[in-house]
Amino acid sequence: MQTNYLSKNNHISTFCAVILATCMSFQNGEANAEEITAGSVLEKMETKELGAYLTGLIDGFAHARYLKDGKNQNGGMKCIYSWYYGNNDAANQIIFAFDKYKKHRPNTVVAAMLKQQCGE
Repeated sequence: MQTNYLSKNNHISTFCAVILATCMSFQNGEANAEEITAGSVLEKMETKELGAYLTGLIDGFAHARYLKDGKNQNGGMKCIYSWYYGNNDAANQIIFAFDKYKKHRPNTVVAAMLKQQCGE
């Protein structure tokens, strides 16, 4: 029996890791002299890019929470995914928050929202 190492989940994980690594390099100034802010994300990203970016942020936070909770799939990770994917308005709420807190880093804005929704 062969193992399919190129499963959908591996592709998603790889995609998210690439997005997060790219975002982190932008935030550290390695790839761009301009610091990325919530406002610059809204200003410079097209809809498809923004969707991928938000998905990467959510997946990164969900995975971090999964590890923090001792690999408990029913803890904070489930709350994060339920809020984002089970709520048709979650992406719009994030975009609204990005617009409101334009000078803050996008990951800081999303982290604060997730803390309100799912605790620490």
